[in-house]
Amino acid sequence: MNLKRIRFALALPAGVLVMVAFTGFFEGLGKRAFPPSQEMLDAIALLQKGDEGARDALAAAMNGMPFGALAVVVLAWTLGAALGAFAACRVGGANFTPLSIAIAVVSVVFIAMNFVLIPHPAWMIAAGVVIPPAAAIGAGRFASGLAQGQGGRASIG
Repeated sequence: MNLKRIRFALALPAGVLVMVAFTGFFEGLGKRAFPPSQEMLDAIALLQKGDEGARDALAAAMNGMPFGALAVVVLAWTLGAALGAFAACRVGGANFTPLSIAIAVVSVVFIAMNFVLIPHPAWMIAAGVVIPPAAAIGAGRFASGLAQGQGGRASIG
């Protein structure tokens, strides 16, 4: 197996790892800026216990969250998807299209799983299935441009 194939095989797992890590990091920053309410903490505790009323409690808690707290989550999804696609394309050293689309699809699947678990406002659902995948594909194009324009190496300055 040649180096090009090994890089391509490792690119998607690396991109998903970067996406998940940075999404979690940015969501953590959002929680510092907008700490969860006691109502949200109680709803999460119900969910962890498997309580049947957890979904209704989560819906009520989500309705009480400030817009900024929800917007930070969408921003975290977007930045995570973009950085994951960028990493995948840089590791893969290949055309951006298959890798960035794969990261875009994985991001939508993870975001949709979140929607199934926790009720979200309609605007968040729409933003979550449009903006992060678009950011992933754009970041993949950017990474590929760096690879093509600079012999596969990005430089600063």
